[in-house]
Amino acid sequence: MDPNPASGGTAGPVTFIVFPSSVPSPVENNSTIDAVGAAAASAWVGGTTTPPTTPPAGTTGPIYGYGGKCVDVAAASTANGTAIQLYDCNGTAAQSWTRATDGTLRALGKCMDVTGAGTANGTKVQLYDCNGSAAQRWTRTGTTLVNAGSGKCLDATGPSSANGTRLQIWTCTGAANQSWTY
Repeated sequence: MDPNPASGGTAGPVTFIVFPSSVPSPVENNSTIDAVGAAAASAWVGGTTTPPTTPPAGTTGPIYGYGGKCVDVAAASTANGTAIQLYDCNGTAAQSWTRATDGTLRALGKCMDVTGAGTANGTKVQLYDCNGSAAQRWTRTGTTLVNAGSGKCLDATGPSSANGTRLQIWTCTGAANQSWTY
């Protein structure tokens, strides 16, 4: 390597990273690699590898469901795993959903997510850190919301429109408890 700036090198000190002769499996050591990459990015450019938290552009407002109730984050909690439910519409941030251009539905800075990226009928929907997975992408087809990971529809359990009714995924039937407007 030529450190001469005139030939494309650097005039300053050069750091070499030496890897052991036994290369670790990237799957087994992904967190270590991520940590090293984050440290390197920070040291070299003063930057970060954290993805932006600003959602892609989209429209924001309530999502209306079965019985005229709104899609709601239980107790307006931002904890991962918080239930997504039906509740009387009240205009709070817990019912303000951004329908982002990446297909995610976002409230309180997090995404509507199919628990455990499940695909079985009855798998509950929760609030979770946005991670770009198919479990968090939804496509509007008519008045249904179809999850990209499962191919199933957002569904009010029961069907019930009582406050606190959990939302889940279920085979699309076209029933009223799978109809959503915004």
